[in-house]
Amino acid sequence: MILALFLGAVIGTFFSAVPGLTGTLALALLLPFTYGLAPETAFVFIIGMLGGTVYGGSLTAIAINVPGSPGSICTSFDGYPLFKAGKGGEAIGLATISSVMGGIFSATMLILLGPQLGRVALQFGSPEYFSLALFGLIAVITLGEDKLKSVITTMIGLLLGAVGVDLFSTFRYNFGADILSVGVPLIPTVVGLFAISQIIDHINNPQIDPPRNKSDKVKVVLPGWSKVKKLWKTWLRGSFVGSFIGFLPGAGGSIAAFVGYNMEKKVSKTPEQFGKGSEEGIAVSESANNATVGGTLIPTITLGIPGDQFTAIMLSAFLIHGLPVGPLLFRDNQELINVIFISTFLTNFAFLIVGLFGAKYLIRLALVRKSLLLPAIGIIALAGSFAAGSSTIFIAFGIFFGVLGFLFKTYNFDIAPLILGLILSGIIESAYVQSMMISNGNFGIFFTRPFSLLFIILAALFILSTIFDFKKLFLKKVR
Repeated sequence: MILALFLGAVIGTFFSAVPGLTGTLALALLLPFTYGLAPETAFVFIIGMLGGTVYGGSLTAIAINVPGSPGSICTSFDGYPLFKAGKGGEAIGLATISSVMGGIFSATMLILLGPQLGRVALQFGSPEYFSLALFGLIAVITLGEDKLKSVITTMIGLLLGAVGVDLFSTFRYNFGADILSVGVPLIPTVVGLFAISQIIDHINNPQIDPPRNKSDKVKVVLPGWSKVKKLWKTWLRGSFVGSFIGFLPGAGGSIAAFVGYNMEKKVSKTPEQFGKGSEEGIAVSESANNATVGGTLIPTITLGIPGDQFTAIMLSAFLIHGLPVGPLLFRDNQELINVIFISTFLTNFAFLIVGLFGAKYLIRLALVRKSLLLPAIGIIALAGSFAAGSSTIFIAFGIFFGVLGFLFKTYNFDIAPLILGLILSGIIESAYVQSMMISNGNFGIFFTRPFSLLFIILAALFILSTIFDFKKLFLKKVR
């Protein structure tokens, strides 16, 4: 398992470090190949990849001023000036240890809060599952940039989830095709939407490769004790902000980094140094960014509500291995939960070692031309789709959803709501039918049970906040 953790950290760091590639792409590509692994090993690998993904973007942000991931944008503000000043090794070392601090803080929060939420969630029945799933969909929709487009992709996901056999063993929407009798295949869907779509996008919009410099000559230097004493409060503030924002569905590392960066600039004794090579800027950006890892896993594991695209695909991994998502995972698979908790903590030391001894090599690899990388990625994507069912039809599914994903990205449709709709479709349907059977068709069952009512109220608040935002925008335009 330790090997799986390190391998995941290396792959995640590499994909995040290469501008234009993402950790989400890495997981989508390699998800089919985790099917043959034991669930514990598969999720150790995925957690390692998640940690590496969040950390890796800082390497190219510092070395070539091209953030490998959105969460590392703020790191480039101060990291690149330090690199140009001949302090690249110190900047990468500071970013690495800041990432570790944020990751350890959020992993601790996950270990402390996860079981408590899990125990509460074990009390859920069908009405609570229905209300929770409904709240999850509404939260993802209302937190999206374009609410209408999020509604459309969510509805498409729900419709795709309805394909196959319903609860009463009746075929629906399969158009007489045997391949669809068990539903839309999940792995080719994920590979197509997240991996093949990016390949098509790169072909359609070729990007200029980042400039080469002496970035591969850097020697990573960790901060000394004096800097640790100076920056520990900065790490603590950034870690708290990142853990909290990571808990919010759809927020992500980029928001956490920007919020933490601006907050630290206000309380800093030297705010004028921010953007010019401030060590505090790097420390707060990376600690906040990496603290989202544990934060985003809390709702993902305990409630089945993903915090971002990566954890949305991670939910798919649970289904691929025949595992439940949400509260039932705590009841039936406590050993796996413990493995995930420990892996989330240990992955910080995995990418610490990767950063210390492999940063210069990863930066060098990150500068490889896309024309050399894309064919290899395409082959892996098609092989992964084929491996899902040992059939060329699954390759066709992957290509179809790749084109669909490309169109979504071209017209700025968020893909995450579609995956969530596909995953939650069956849960919503079965929970609703069971609730109606329990209550003899009385809708009041959703409002008379405390937790079910709580999720409905939260969903209503999210909707009202969206309406209020639309109202403010309308009044602003009128004025």
